[in-house]
Amino acid sequence: MRNLVLLSAFLLSGCIAQALTSGNIAFSDGNSGSRPLISSGERAVIHDYCASHAGSLPVVRRQDARALSRLHRGGTLPAGIALDRLPQRLERRLSPLPRGYVRVLAGTDVLVVGRRSGVIADLARGVCNPSGR
Repeated sequence: MRNLVLLSAFLLSGCIAQALTSGNIAFSDGNSGSRPLISSGERAVIHDYCASHAGSLPVVRRQDARALSRLHRGGTLPAGIALDRLPQRLERRLSPLPRGYVRVLAGTDVLVVGRRSGVIADLARGVCNPSGR
């Protein structure tokens, strides 16, 4: 009887270990644990800034326009695409990002990108369109 109890406990411990170690794996950098997103309030701040600083914003190269249209959350940045960091005056008005992320301007879109990985955590399409269209 004792052997049967020990054998059952041994088999169950393997099942429990399997259940505890299988499934999705989540990585954390020690910050909030959530993906950095561009809020609707931040979109409005960015749009207002772009509207009032239209002449000083970089112009997207024609060859980059096609590549920019294919960007999406979870995708990676294509090599050779021209990206500019948001101006410091604008960045200071936005909530701080978790360590390892940066906001960049890509044409009229603003992206939150992992610095090392180049993975797009979030993007706001057309938010930096000075004409408002």
